[in-house]
Amino acid sequence: MKKKIFYFSIFLLFALFLSGCCPDTIGITEKEKVENVIGGFWSAIDQEDWFTAGLYCHGNAVDTFVDPYRQAYEATLAAYCSDLIVDVYYDIINISFPDVYTAVADIQVNTWTSGCGHSNERDQFGTMEIRLYLGEWLVYSVDLK
Repeated sequence: MKKKIFYFSIFLLFALFLSGCCPDTIGITEKEKVENVIGGFWSAIDQEDWFTAGLYCHGNAVDTFVDPYRQAYEATLAAYCSDLIVDVYYDIINISFPDVYTAVADIQVNTWTSGCGHSNERDQFGTMEIRLYLGEWLVYSVDLK
């Protein structure tokens, strides 16, 4: 009887320790994972953290969107002044999954700039393509108009 209690208590102890070892993504749907990638990407853009924005992307998205966005941001600062404030807000309108490896998000991105006697708001609509690559969702393209 003592052996059974001993083994049962060892089992409970392992269960207690292992319950904290689960990844945070357990129970999160693929749609929520895609939403997290989109949110992280635009939050990094808003904070002008180009490196982090690039981490959410497959290589081609960094070259075709993040770098040009950074260059446009720096050109805007140079045209007005270094104290210009640029805020980026996004809204996910819809997410569809054409196949199990691809998500397409219809988005609206609002860019608001202010400071140095300048104020402007720009609304853009478009799509983001996010693909599953080696078990991780990554931004493949951003097409805003």
